[in-house]
Amino acid sequence: MELINNIEQEIRKLYNEKGIICLGMNQDYTLPNGKQLLVWNAEVISNVIQYGRINSLSLNSNNFSFHQVLDNILFISREIGYFTAHCFLYVDNINDIVKDKQTIFDAKKQNWIEYYPNFGNLESSRYDMYLNVVFEKLYNFWDKLGDLLWATFFQSDIPERRVDFHKTIDLISTKYPEYKHFLSFIWLENFKDNDYKNFNEIRKDIVHYSSLSTKFKYQHLGTEAINKSAIPLNDKSSAEQFMNERKSYCDLFLKEIHNSIEGYIKIHELIEEILNYRKQNP
Repeated sequence: MELINNIEQEIRKLYNEKGIICLGMNQDYTLPNGKQLLVWNAEVISNVIQYGRINSLSLNSNNFSFHQVLDNILFISREIGYFTAHCFLYVDNINDIVKDKQTIFDAKKQNWIEYYPNFGNLESSRYDMYLNVVFEKLYNFWDKLGDLLWATFFQSDIPERRVDFHKTIDLISTKYPEYKHFLSFIWLENFKDNDYKNFNEIRKDIVHYSSLSTKFKYQHLGTEAINKSAIPLNDKSSAEQFMNERKSYCDLFLKEIHNSIEGYIKIHELIEEILNYRKQNP
């Protein structure tokens, strides 16, 4: 138990040092827009349900659980923060191919050659494990936000088993152009086409093709079948680029943590805007 407590204390220090925040860290958490997280969600969903009842609309034909999806969103947000903190815990101690530079004498060419070996260590292995997890959790978080948005007004448009964030946003863009001018939707669509697309491409590679650890290994070895951006073993500039890429993910995760909180806000704002529009344009 003491070991667990010590680890948790170190992780909490990293939360404070790196500015890691999560939805639902406590039940009194106030969002950046000043609204209380749980109260606002309850108000938004209650208003949608009330609108459906007043107008005799079958908006929740799938008997969707709004309470359950909120619990999932909050838990996944905490997972993202916790696993990101573990990435920070290890990143400064992963093996550095630039610092591990080796020099050998090429007898044939009669000159000294520098090369940059990848002496993987325990910290690198743990770091790569947590990287993989965070990318999957980021996708999971936005998938649940997509479920929440879909369940309010769009259950008849997409089968539940096929719902995800980008399908719901694309649906609104193509079938409901009257909602496209809402500022909340503009933010969400821009996010989908940029940040979401970028991290999801990495996530898809991890899940369907190769873990980041394996990718880095074969990228360093120069195996084109695994990754086209091979790193020459005697090129310092490329070796530095290789290490910068490896270490950059922590900052990417911090950015996506802030995007996830903003996304939670924008999803709720969009639901409110759609509801107001439908009330004004029956």
